[in-house]
Amino acid sequence: MSPIVVVVLAKAWVLTMWECTVVLHIGYLRWTRASSAVGSAVVMALLAAGGIAGLWIGLAWAPGSLRASAVCLYLAGCLGYLELRSLLSRGYSLRILVDVFRGGGPVSCEELEVLYGNGQGLSGLLRRRLSTLARLRLVPFDGLHAGPLTPVGRAVERVASGMRRALRTELVG
Repeated sequence: MSPIVVVVLAKAWVLTMWECTVVLHIGYLRWTRASSAVGSAVVMALLAAGGIAGLWIGLAWAPGSLRASAVCLYLAGCLGYLELRSLLSRGYSLRILVDVFRGGGPVSCEELEVLYGNGQGLSGLLRRRLSTLARLRLVPFDGLHAGPLTPVGRAVERVASGMRRALRTELVG
């Protein structure tokens, strides 16, 4: 088999496995109506592990370097999918566009604060985000007060701060 055919077949296999992973993840989210970030992450991790195994076994005929490259390409596709989901579900600017549209015309900043996040408003958004962080055991949150960070929360904060400094993304939002 020519090298070009081998690479094309490997890319097709990667795309097929990635599509299956995405479709199954979306199906899980719709079927369970899951709102838990942890549950979604666990299912995505299991699907990704299955995809990696499927690629490794399915590309048994290919050279090891091509198999490893296929796995890396597959994982990059999975991360891209997760980033897109995150942007669409948690992106402030995109959410504001949705709320302005639902407002049906000119909307004041005060109205946006009430409309934001399906009527939860900005404080509801903050509470929901803090509740998620508390479920992940990164910070205690009792509904009114958050903090201090747990040891795991401190470790995540250190890594995130280092990445933000390295990527020069100090100002976000």
